[in-house]
Amino acid sequence: MSPRILYFDIETFPLLAHVWSKFVDGPVVSIEREWSIASIAWQWEGEKRTHAMDARDNPHDDTAMVEKMWDLFDEADVVIGHNANGFDIKKVQGRMLLLGMTPPSPFQSIDTLSVIRKHFKLTSNRLGDVCEALGLGGKVSTGGWELWAGCLAGDPAAWNKMVRYNKQDVALLPELYHKIRPWMSNHPVLHATGCPKCGSDHSHGRGYTTTKGGVTYQKRECQSCGGYFTVPGLVSKAEYKDITRR
Repeated sequence: MSPRILYFDIETFPLLAHVWSKFVDGPVVSIEREWSIASIAWQWEGEKRTHAMDARDNPHDDTAMVEKMWDLFDEADVVIGHNANGFDIKKVQGRMLLLGMTPPSPFQSIDTLSVIRKHFKLTSNRLGDVCEALGLGGKVSTGGWELWAGCLAGDPAAWNKMVRYNKQDVALLPELYHKIRPWMSNHPVLHATGCPKCGSDHSHGRGYTTTKGGVTYQKRECQSCGGYFTVPGLVSKAEYKDITRR
């Protein structure tokens, strides 16, 4: 059975607070309303449709969306998002905690923003900028804070645009992930045989390497996704030394 890979993204409403100045240079005086999730969007690997939920019926009640995210996380083997580790996953799990929920079953995560920062030096690491540079498409323009203000005011047009914006961010993720996957050095092992990244059985040997502890590995290049991986124990240390002398 193939691993269940979930692409997702969330949009949030800011907290409402009292401050002493426009440029906050000290503690917030008081918080009148906490932040909440405005909308969620998701897509499963191999699926063409992008799904979404939003809080238009009650902008300050995200319970149904948090419960849906719990179900999605619980089903997923791998969760993928742009800045997912730094923002989206923590935000969702924070809401789960505050709503008294128990953790979903464990999953692995891939943060495309972290991958890009680790392996490349691009002009911009923002999702829309990276995808446009790679010819994968761009984000929906929000128009700024007015979109969030319109949603909070119950404007149907604003909500429709918010959902399009959220869904487009998710629609970009599969192609971006597949584009950067070969470069990932710490990709989760998703397949027991073949390429651990994509599961393909088509790979070519690309030499050998050995660890300080004397364990020898064969380096292999996947002919499907283009990534590299190693296979342990194919040759002995003596055989490896003999190979390197040829």
